[in-house]
Amino acid sequence: MLKVNGTDYLVESYGGTQDGASTTTIENDGYTLRVVGNAWKKVGIPYTITPNTVLEFEFSSSAEGEIHGIGFDTDDTINNPIQVFQLSGTQTWGDQTFNNYVTGSGTVHYSIPVGTFYTGNFLSLTFTNDHDVTGANGESVFSRIAIHEGPTLQTFDLYAVSGSTDLPEPNQPLPVSVPVWGYNSTNAPVTQPGGPTLVVNEGDTVAITLHNEIGEDSALFFHGQEMVPDLTGVATGGSKLYSFTASRPGTYLYEAGLLPNTQHQTAMGLYGVLIVRPIVGSLAYDDFGSAYDDEAILLLSEIDPILNTSVDPAAFDMRDYKPRYWMINGKVFPYTDQIPTTAGNNLLLRFVNAGLNNHTMATLGLDQMLLANDAFPFTYNRNVVSKNMGSGETMDVIVNIPTTIPDGIKIPLYDSSLILHNNNAEGFGGMMTFITTADGPPGTDTVGPTTSNVALSPNPTDGLSNVALTADVSDVLTGNSAIQTAEYYINDTAGTAVPMLPTDGTFDSPVESIQAIINTTAIGNLGPGDHTIFVRGQDIHGNWGGFNTITLRVEIAGSGPTTKGLTLVPNPSAGDVIVALSGTADDSATGNSNITGAEWFIGADPGTGNGNPMSVNIPAPIASIDYGITTAMLSGFPEGVQTLQVRSRDAFLWGDVATIDIAIDRTGPVASNVVVAPNPNNGTLPINPSQYSARLDALLTDNLNAGVQSNLYQAEFFFSDLEPPVADYGTGAGMYARDGLYDSTQEEAYAWISLVHINSLGPGNHTIWVHGRDASGNWGAFTTETLVIEQDMPTVTGTTATPNPTNGATLVGLTAVASDAAGSGIVQAEWFVDADPGAGNGTPMTVSFVGPDYDLAASIDVTGWAAGNYTLYTRARDAAGTWSLTDSVVLNVNTAAPVYGVTLAPPTAALPGSPGATVSYLLDVTNTGNGNDTFDITIAGNAWTTTFPAAVGPLTAGASAQISVDVTIPAGALASDTDTVTVTATSQGSAAATASSDLTTTAIADLLYFSTQVNSAVPGVAGTADDADIYSWDGTSFSRIFDASAAGLPGNADIDGLTVVDADTFYMSFRRNGGTNVPGLGPVDDEDIVLYDAGAWSLYFDGNEVGLGDSNGEDIDAIEVLADGSVALSAVGAFNPDPDFPQNRADEDTIYCEPNNAGPITDCTWSVIFDGSDVGLNNGGSEDVNGIASDGVDYYLSTNGNFNVAGLSGNGSDVFTCDSPTPGDATACASFTMYFDGSAEGITDAIDAFDIP
Repeated sequence: MLKVNGTDYLVESYGGTQDGASTTTIENDGYTLRVVGNAWKKVGIPYTITPNTVLEFEFSSSAEGEIHGIGFDTDDTINNPIQVFQLSGTQTWGDQTFNNYVTGSGTVHYSIPVGTFYTGNFLSLTFTNDHDVTGANGESVFSRIAIHEGPTLQTFDLYAVSGSTDLPEPNQPLPVSVPVWGYNSTNAPVTQPGGPTLVVNEGDTVAITLHNEIGEDSALFFHGQEMVPDLTGVATGGSKLYSFTASRPGTYLYEAGLLPNTQHQTAMGLYGVLIVRPIVGSLAYDDFGSAYDDEAILLLSEIDPILNTSVDPAAFDMRDYKPRYWMINGKVFPYTDQIPTTAGNNLLLRFVNAGLNNHTMATLGLDQMLLANDAFPFTYNRNVVSKNMGSGETMDVIVNIPTTIPDGIKIPLYDSSLILHNNNAEGFGGMMTFITTADGPPGTDTVGPTTSNVALSPNPTDGLSNVALTADVSDVLTGNSAIQTAEYYINDTAGTAVPMLPTDGTFDSPVESIQAIINTTAIGNLGPGDHTIFVRGQDIHGNWGGFNTITLRVEIAGSGPTTKGLTLVPNPSAGDVIVALSGTADDSATGNSNITGAEWFIGADPGTGNGNPMSVNIPAPIASIDYGITTAMLSGFPEGVQTLQVRSRDAFLWGDVATIDIAIDRTGPVASNVVVAPNPNNGTLPINPSQYSARLDALLTDNLNAGVQSNLYQAEFFFSDLEPPVADYGTGAGMYARDGLYDSTQEEAYAWISLVHINSLGPGNHTIWVHGRDASGNWGAFTTETLVIEQDMPTVTGTTATPNPTNGATLVGLTAVASDAAGSGIVQAEWFVDADPGAGNGTPMTVSFVGPDYDLAASIDVTGWAAGNYTLYTRARDAAGTWSLTDSVVLNVNTAAPVYGVTLAPPTAALPGSPGATVSYLLDVTNTGNGNDTFDITIAGNAWTTTFPAAVGPLTAGASAQISVDVTIPAGALASDTDTVTVTATSQGSAAATASSDLTTTAIADLLYFSTQVNSAVPGVAGTADDADIYSWDGTSFSRIFDASAAGLPGNADIDGLTVVDADTFYMSFRRNGGTNVPGLGPVDDEDIVLYDAGAWSLYFDGNEVGLGDSNGEDIDAIEVLADGSVALSAVGAFNPDPDFPQNRADEDTIYCEPNNAGPITDCTWSVIFDGSDVGLNNGGSEDVNGIASDGVDYYLSTNGNFNVAGLSGNGSDVFTCDSPTPGDATACASFTMYFDGSAEGITDAIDAFDIP
């Protein structure tokens, strides 16, 4: 027989001739079907497949056939392949959704949602192992088969109420009544401690409403369930909803929760058992070894009568708790219930220790096989005689009842600690009961008949019509005698019995149907409420049978019930899990009728009875109403607040609507203020000495969106170069709520990151991704922080002590320079003398950033130091925590008196310079004292602007330093003007130690700057002549102001255009065709202009871009760059850069470029400013203009060779002026004047570039 859902089924042939030669075996006590060969099999299981039906099983195969599959059918004909789910095989047949098994890969679990593929009524579960070949060896192994409906919502109501229980008392003939607390399914008092056993299935959503009626705050705690512990509870008279998903099979304890000073509540009786059953029936857990035939729950607890009888149990000191009674399922022996079973059965015992004492339960003469502790199955089951259980612990065991045990045997089950008494009374008591086997066959008829099928109609009744009472009485199993009479009582059996009549008119058979009418008068005398009807029969031997009872509900018609106490869990919700809607329907004040229905709706009222129907837990005037709002329904709710309307009805009327808002929150929280510290880090830098970790902090906020927001639920972080995918959400490293609990819409979260982990990441930048999840299940977007791991060592250099030697000084200044190439920065420095105290244990130094390095400084008091040499060490630490190596200086401590002295050389100096230029003097300052010293620099006597350093040093004894004193000659100075400045160096150690130097500067006025056409010598200028050098003329002598070779120009360079800005800034153009190689620029064309600025070269004007061609005729040979950046120029031949010019320009003409872009200039607006032919200069030949300048009044010109204009003639070494010119296409000069007569001044070569100051 094959077990499906724990029930045995016969394996039969299926498919007619398709079922060929094969071997079918049943293994693992019926839980496994193995088929080898060519086989189609079935088991007859009538089942209605709904949209929620799921088929679960395990499958394996070591040999592949043609088709391996499983499915459902209504007959033996194989004609509907879509009802078979193929798992493997060389052919394709049936639904292919789960065709993924790899032969030989072992056992694979399958969960097929059959109801999403098809629904309807089916008669058989079918198994396919098709292999139509000779020597068929295809194998299919199916095990742990279960057919079930998908997870459902299970709702329960637990009323925490008081009551009493009877306990035996020593030396008393009657038991005593002791107050107890317990959980009940209604608000009726309990008759023993404890609560109902809650049974659910694996995967169910469980919703429990706690109603508190014990007079003090209370909460519920479910051991082993994934839910946030309730630390607030519910006040007396209130209710609260708890929910969780029963994700793991097993036996669990539930009890009063974790509120302060509530330990006594569990001891008073607030506890019970939760059982989560696995998918496969007749198993305790998900393995074959937990299969059982019978089952018993043993809830262990104790009672201390002093606690239970105290006026205020909350004031009882639980340290004084001393139990006197020990119970099983709320009863002490001999009142405990026996456990029936049958010989040969496996009996599952579920032990739950709700007491405060440990207990060790034993079965006399039988072993117990341990299955699980606290719902965690053992990997390997083992047999024990007994096993100790701690407070709150659960234990599941299986006891095998031997087949040889005869009927009627009682096997003691007891606490092996042998505290088997009741409050020290004589005889057995406490935790003891018996496992009993079935009794033998009955003997002489001494037992009365049994009563069954008791019914009332109508029930409930409003008292306006008679009620028919019917039942069946049978003596077949209790003597098989004829029935001779029957009767009933109302409410108790102490009153007068009312006879009942046989429905066939005569009592003459061992089986009789009986009846009676309860008239309206009798009903009216009862009053509203529940009334117990007791029914029994008597056989002809006078044996009365036991009573069977039924409850008659007398209801008073009135207004509909009140709906109240509405709750939604979870709320807010993201809509991705079932939301449990619960409430209370109360008709106690509005007719006291039973609650018969309830419904909810959103929006317009659909009319009574047309809403979504809710379940009612009990037919009573006060009942719990429940509904699981599915994810499919929730998906239709927009984000925001929706109002649910709920109402309930009794047997007569619907009540008014009550409302509750459900908040649909689909927006995740925002992470901000993400900080990791210390950062940067070298992998060894902790947040503090006691925590060998870095700390990650973040602020998580679930903002109000569409009117809703949720509390934070969790936070996590990842180290990753890329943003983690959604599939990884929930797998990151967790972060803690700073206040200990995620319970608000904004939470500060933190995490510790081990330095071992940080060090393993390696140097570089590492991205930390942080996000949070709200209580509705929404994950928020990531916010990142970069952790910089820097392991490069900083450096310290230049350690100096001043004064050194000390020469009696008591304070020594210690300085050094620290660098951190990795860039995190220097944050700490220290010094020590001689022996190293360890990094971080030296004397601190001040750290100052002076970019890019850091100055380190300290002042050392050497008072009391003995004379001699001391090695002073310095070192620095970067922000990542890495210390540098040490740098050092030897300090000589002596007591000699200090000597101070200084010299300044040379004592006098004189230099010339041009107006507007700066003349620099270099002076040597020498310390002639016997110790370190610093010298203040001052000046006196000067009229011209002079700059100088404020101080120099510190200098060691005998050391020198060079300073620069810069004198700026006024721009308006005349030739031969002079200025003398006296520079004085004064010791900071003694004002009497001084030295001075007198510096005299003379102004020399330049009249002309020029460059020659060839490498010809210039009078009075030493060195090699170069046609790329620039010279100046001051009216009496020449000097070189620019050395082309020193500036990096090649030997073939020849300047043919020049504008002088100052002593080291020039605009130039070059003559050479094919380009001149300029440092940093490369080849520069002869139609371009470059800028030389204090050694730096740049392109200023791109002739080719502005329209000057590569032909020699358009090569620039004269330029003037004006103060506004515009350019005047002439070329060596005919040229025309602008198509808008009416004609080409000649080599004696000058045109003007107004730039249209920032440099280098590539676009100009052009105009003519000088037409040489208009003033007598001829086109071509010697009168080509090859130099131009302007002082804003006149034009200054030079030509390629001899020139002849009105009233003036000369040659190419001359510079002449066009006085008061009229510029443009019709150029005119008022007169011409010779400005520089080159041949008269000794110039033998033509000038081909010039400028005027």
